[in-house]
Order: sequence, then structure tokens, then C-alpha cells
Amino acid sequence: MKFEVIGAGAIGLLFGGELAYSGHEVHFWTRTKEQADYLHTHGLEIEIDSTIDRHYIEGLSASSTSEVKVNSPLTYPDWMIVALKQRHLNDAIIQHMQKRIGPTTKIICLLNGVGHMERLGIAFPESMLIAAITTEGSKRLGATSIKRSKPGYTRLGVPKQPFNHSQGELRSVPQSIEILAEALTLAGIPSISSNDIDKEIYRKLLINAAINPLTAIWRVPNGELLGNDQRREVLTSLIQEILTIYDCNGLYYEESMIDLVFQVCKDTQNNTSSMLKDILAGEPTEIDQIVGHLLSMADSVHVEVPLLRDIYRLVAAI
Repeated sequence: MKFEVIGAGAIGLLFGGELAYSGHEVHFWTRTKEQADYLHTHGLEIEIDSTIDRHYIEGLSASSTSEVKVNSPLTYPDWMIVALKQRHLNDAIIQHMQKRIGPTTKIICLLNGVGHMERLGIAFPESMLIAAITTEGSKRLGATSIKRSKPGYTRLGVPKQPFNHSQGELRSVPQSIEILAEALTLAGIPSISSNDIDKEIYRKLLINAAINPLTAIWRVPNGELLGNDQRREVLTSLIQEILTIYDCNGLYYEESMIDLVFQVCKDTQNNTSSMLKDILAGEPTEIDQIVGHLLSMADSVHVEVPLLRDIYRLVAAI
């Protein structure tokens, strides 16, 4: 199958690189021509653990988003993976996607936060949009190498909000998602279909809202959130506030959410969260798309979440 990946950060390179390594045709769209040239000439090295697995993918196909033309010689992809930060999903990227999405191209969204599915649904009303919720972690080691954390899991599904899809397309959803899940699993990214991806979206939103801001404030990798009793207490209190928001909004969640967040911290213990990376690089963060959305949910039901609100202010102030 043919995949195109928009966004060659750590997660985009992980998904695209593993798919290419397993034999699929993959083309990366990067922000800079320099990165595209590096991928093409130097390939990509993916390391899980230097003592366990390291593989190298040569001759990757890559271009910068500024290079695409309407009459591009590239054939349309079967799947387009969007692996960007929400702030990078701007009008220019959507215009780029419009040049590359064919009548049967399906869009896979790997973005954090919420709101992007609605925006893409408006831009591409005839395309199938698939949400991909993943606990995979990846760290950029250099221009052409990444280090993968302990493999996680990826759930795939179509949100229930009726912002796009014709009835004919909806009937083909289960088969399409099963095909995608099998391709990713065979590529070494364990994936399954989900009949309730909305629940998965809000589970991932909680994980991101609990882990990312605290790592950004304390300037520590994910695993250090469990480094002492004080950090564990703050993390637990933050999770409990978010669950109060979910309760008041009628959102379902498992009783083991605190244990789940702690396990993600352990599984990605050496990872630098995307929010901390942005802080260290002097870039805007996704605090509005993640914590800001939760605060809006809290305001809508008049629930007090003082810790979450203070954490939002601290990150926004940075």
C-alpha cells in the first residue's frame, strides 16, 4: 500500500519508517527541504534498544511541503498520515493536503488534543477520517535517527461525531480499519480497531493533560514524574481533577486511570514530552488544545479545578 506522512517528527518518522521497513511505499512530507534531502540520501535509523534491535531504512522518498504541485507526478496515496502538532495544522498544510488527497485516500490523524478532526472534516467532507490514538513513544536522536520507547499500542476508529462521511463510506469503515490495523501490526506497531474511539480520544487527552504540562514545568522526562512522593501526589491530584470534569460531562472512563497514567510514565520514562520539547525550543505549546479544552469543559458544567487552572497558567506564562 502507498502511504504519505505529513510531519517528519519523532512519531511521524516512527510510523512511516516502520511501514517502509515492512515493504510499504512511503513518502514523507517535511517542513524543510534540508530534512527531506537528509532522509533521501542518508535514510533513517530506528533504535528500540541498542542491545535488542536497530534497523536502517535506506533511500526514503521525501519532499518538503513547499515542493508539491497540483499536477504532481506522484500517484495519490491510499493513506495519508497526519503527524503534526495542532498549531502546524494551518491553512497552508490543508491546501497541501488538498493537492495530494485522491478520491479514495483515507486520512489518519495522529495529533494530540481535540478539535482537529472537526477541522479536517470540514476541509475534506468526502474523505474518511480515522483517529489514531497511540501510546507509542519516540525520540529524535538526530536528523536521520530516532529511538523508540517500549512499544505501545495504537487504536484506530472513526469518531461518532457526524462531521463527515457518506453512508457508503461508513459501511466500508470496519474493513478499511482492519486493513490498516493489520498493516501497522505487521510493521511492528501493534494496532487494533475500536468501536468507541471517542472514549480512546478522551483517555489520551487525560494522559497528555496529566503528563505533558508537569514535565514542561519541572523540566523532566516522563518517568521522573514518579521520581518522588511529592511529584506522585501532584500527578494524582491532577488526574483526579480531570476525572471530575469527565464525571460532570458524562464521559465514561475506567476505574484504573491513575494506574494507566503511571504506567505510561514508566513505559516512556526516558521520553521528553512534546510540550517540554516546545518549551526548551522556545516554541508555542499545545496547552490550549489540551488543557485549555478541559478548562472549557469544566466551565461549561461549573466545576472548580484549581490545580488544572494553575498548571495552565504556569505553562502559558512560560
